Amino acid sequence: MKEIKPKKEVSESAKELSKLEQEAVKFEFSDTEFIGNIFEVATTRVRVRVESVDKLKIAKVDRLCAIEISKKDYLIGRIETVLENTSSKKESNFQQIHFAEIGLIGTFTVDRKKNKGSFTRAVIKVAEIENSCYALESANLSFFMGGIAENITSADLDFGRYMLDERVHAYVNGNKLFQRHVALVGSTGCGKSWTVSTIVEKISELKSANIVIFDIHGEYKGLDYATQYRIATPADNVNPTEAALFVPAWFLSYEELLTVLIDNHDPDAPTHALVLHEVIKSEKLNFLKEHDKEDLLKSFTIDSPIPYDMNEVLTKLKRINRELVPGIGQGNVVKGPYYGRFDRFIPRIEAKKADKRYNFLFEGPKKVLEFDYINKFVGKLLGTGKKGEKNPGIKIIDFSMVPSEMLPVIISVIGRFLFLVQFWNEPGQRHPVVLVCDEAHLYLPPTENANAMQRNTLFNFQRIAKEGRKYGIALMVVSQRPSDVNPGILSQCGNLMTLRLTNAIDQEVVKKLMPDGMSGLVESLPILGIGELIVIGDSVLLPLRIKVTPPNSPPTSATLDFCDEWTDFHDDSPLNIGLDNMRKQSR
Repeated sequence: MKEIKPKKEVSESAKELSKLEQEAVKFEFSDTEFIGNIFEVATTRVRVRVESVDKLKIAKVDRLCAIEISKKDYLIGRIETVLENTSSKKESNFQQIHFAEIGLIGTFTVDRKKNKGSFTRAVIKVAEIENSCYALESANLSFFMGGIAENITSADLDFGRYMLDERVHAYVNGNKLFQRHVALVGSTGCGKSWTVSTIVEKISELKSANIVIFDIHGEYKGLDYATQYRIATPADNVNPTEAALFVPAWFLSYEELLTVLIDNHDPDAPTHALVLHEVIKSEKLNFLKEHDKEDLLKSFTIDSPIPYDMNEVLTKLKRINRELVPGIGQGNVVKGPYYGRFDRFIPRIEAKKADKRYNFLFEGPKKVLEFDYINKFVGKLLGTGKKGEKNPGIKIIDFSMVPSEMLPVIISVIGRFLFLVQFWNEPGQRHPVVLVCDEAHLYLPPTENANAMQRNTLFNFQRIAKEGRKYGIALMVVSQRPSDVNPGILSQCGNLMTLRLTNAIDQEVVKKLMPDGMSGLVESLPILGIGELIVIGDSVLLPLRIKVTPPNSPPTSATLDFCDEWTDFHDDSPLNIGLDNMRKQSR
């Protein structure tokens, strides 16, 4: 693994950071910044006694404070709550006392000789009763933020600025972000697609970047530096391009194929599954023998990605369905054991084959039945190498034309292939890849809500979530409804990026993903602005509000302004275009 060396030019804000350090030559506090003394200590939070209203005004919610635990060490906390204690008002010697509740986020150590500081997320020493607490503002805040920025390396991604001090760029460590998976959540219209685009845009500057984006609604077509693919449409049957991805039936595992072809309500469904297993196994074995691939017979299983023609499978099923076998007595024949048992199953397969929406599965050019088609398919999705303004390592797959019931199956196939290629590759030959699961709630639901197709997808992606780190494959789970995403997968995400969330159920899910000391941040989620987020996890030092930098190549996901659109005259002729595209099943 390559050693990460510090950048020679830390960032475009290097000059700004230098100014910040010059502004604050010391990290010392005066009485005007004093909030109060600690009177209650817990593992991840403390309470401060505030003596007067004037001091109370210094303790501003959502701002930072410093708790002095030694001459050079300060616990850094976020002020979560400011409140008044009126329990003793009836007493004659009543004195109004206020309190501030503070969530701890780390330790800042000051080297006064070098006039520098270093921050760690660890709480190196627990606060003690009567420790002094100070507001972290002005010059001291600049000194602290300057110390944060000094630790920037080539693995860090700059994708915004801290709302606390907009002079300071917000960095996320790309290594830690993807090594432990990441979840990006936020209500619709809060800037998720723009945030994804900004992150991917920063990564695209790396010459061997390797990302696959599952574009469910076709909104990332605007990323002009990326390689654009799409699941093949009916129009691709006539003149397929390199951008069209056919996912032939032989790509599917046996279990995945059953969810597509078998009707579980049919009383003969077990028979259909049994015979289909034997027919497909026979077709795959015949292919290996006919193409001199008999060396693969020793390791062959029903799920081995060996080509077969679905037309041949249908022909065999029809023969079995009408098979006559010798009866008792010379010359007598009787119906075979499966005679007529496939009268409903065969038309079901034929109907799916005839449905043009399934062309990517059952049709396609001759090359999709070639042995090395899977090599070319996976090569497209795992290929890297920057070429001028383009970066082939950034791959976007448009799933917008895929029938909704087939979406989990196709994503399952692609995720399984990419994981297995990484799994079986030699350790020194693995090139890390990130799978961006946009709209994850559509195909990675909670287990109890999953249908048969989604259960296979869950199995494959839960394996990636649990084991992917070892083999260089990471997940970026993106959703507007975290409560509708599988909690087992979310719990494996060591980094959480959350934009505005207004739904109480979603907020509760996010709260469970946060460390105890950060749970107070949930209260900020409904009031975040568009494009503002909070990052929590090992990839970022400060879990504070960040304003995301808009991408240079934005997604095509802008929210329409209804009343503004209704104000002007509108031409209705585009309706015919929409109807025509609907008939052709292409845009």
